[in-house]
Amino acid sequence: MAADSRSPPPQEPCEACGTLKEVVWIDKDSIFKPWGVKPPAWAILGCAPCNERERIDQQAAERKRQIQEMATRLLDQSGIGKRFRNKTFENFTAETQEQKEVLEACKRYAADFGKRPGQCLIMIGAPGTGKTHVASAIINRLTKKGKRCAIVGIPELFRRLKSSYQNNGSAEILEQLIRADLSILDDVGIQMNSDWEFTTMFDVLDARYRDLRSSILISNLSFQRLEELLGKRLVGRLLEDGGLVLTFFWKDRRLSLA
Repeated sequence: MAADSRSPPPQEPCEACGTLKEVVWIDKDSIFKPWGVKPPAWAILGCAPCNERERIDQQAAERKRQIQEMATRLLDQSGIGKRFRNKTFENFTAETQEQKEVLEACKRYAADFGKRPGQCLIMIGAPGTGKTHVASAIINRLTKKGKRCAIVGIPELFRRLKSSYQNNGSAEILEQLIRADLSILDDVGIQMNSDWEFTTMFDVLDARYRDLRSSILISNLSFQRLEELLGKRLVGRLLEDGGLVLTFFWKDRRLSLA
């Protein structure tokens, strides 16, 4: 709404809050030219309180958009599979007391991530009990905070490394695992029958340990068998800095859904 006289039009109350709207003179040299106003003319703008609220809302919406774009980019880079991209704490079904305790421990780990640099988790239990689900939920939560995460299954890791070496390529996956804020090694204990495989995983975890970077190990083995496989020295390092062992000893969830 505008007037072509040098006398300002009467101020109108804001429809939303009742505060009088601002009235400003716009000429041809004005930097700010409201849409629909042909200078020279008076322009009736919104009220100051509503304008400020709109500015704050727009900033919040833009910040939310940027965070979502960042989280999506970090999730894409993490290596998480399509099946697990939408796994969250909210869609993890915790019915028993043991399941609820594990879920709460993982929530706290994600919420407090970084407060205890180098804190690790070891998740052990039978297949299909939700270990990878909650690990993926941790990734989903942390990428929204701008944290770089990496997840890979041990068999896939060794396949990619062997393929890379055979083609004279670089082992970018190792660098990613070493440098990520959180690295998750899944299916630990599968396909670890050579010194090279053990040494490779030890080097990754040892480098992360020295740099106070957090890791999560997921295994179907018992804790005793895992300790025999990795060695007490390495497992002991993972349990420093408040490291936790989470046990998933309940029925295969996939069978209950069949």
